[in-house]
Amino acid sequence: MSQENIADASKPNAGRMYDYYLGGSHNFEVDRQAADQILKLLPFVSKYARLQRWTLQDIAEELSQNQGYDIIVDFASGLPTEDHIHHNVRAGTTVIYSDYDPITVEYAHEILGDTPNVYFIEADATAPEKLLNNPQIKPILDGQKKIAFVMWGVSAFLSDDEIAHAVRYLYDWSGSDSCLAFNVKGINRDDPTAQKFIDFYK
Repeated sequence: MSQENIADASKPNAGRMYDYYLGGSHNFEVDRQAADQILKLLPFVSKYARLQRWTLQDIAEELSQNQGYDIIVDFASGLPTEDHIHHNVRAGTTVIYSDYDPITVEYAHEILGDTPNVYFIEADATAPEKLLNNPQIKPILDGQKKIAFVMWGVSAFLSDDEIAHAVRYLYDWSGSDSCLAFNVKGINRDDPTAQKFIDFYK
C-alpha cells in the first residue's frame, strides 16, 4: 500500500475516528466530520470510547505486571497510540495487535515504527485462526502455554455466532494457563439509533 493510501484523507477511517473519540491527534478532518455525525446520534460514544480505553489500560497492567503474562494478543485493536496496551505492560512483554482494516494496519505500522516486541497484523476478530497462524506470529506463539488474549470493545459489532466461533477457537487452541479478557455487548441492537452506529462501521 502506498504512502498516499496510508494517509488517505478523502474518506473516514474507523481507526482514526476512534482516535478522535479518544482525543488523539492521529485523525483527519474527514474523520472528525464523520465522528461528529456519530456523536449527534449517540453523544455518549466519546466517553464510552475513553472508558473502554482506560479499562484496557488496567487490563494490560493486570495481565502483564500482576499476572505475569509475557505475551498479549489483542483483537480489533484500532490504532496503537500512546495510551494503548504496549505502553501499559512491563518491559519485555510481547504485544500482538490486529485489525481487519488494511488502512488501519498500515497506519499502525507508521505509528509503531521499530518499537521492540510489538507487532500489528491484518486479521479479523471473527477469524482468530488467521492471526494465530500468521507466518510472522506463529513462531512466537508456538509452544507457549501462557498467553493473554484480549477482545475488548468489539462484541457489539459481532453476531452471536461470530463470537461463539472466536471464543471456542481460542479456547481449543490455548494452553491451560492462558486467559481471555472479553466484555459483553454494551449496545442494544434493537435500538434503531444504535443499529445506525453499528452499520456505519460495517
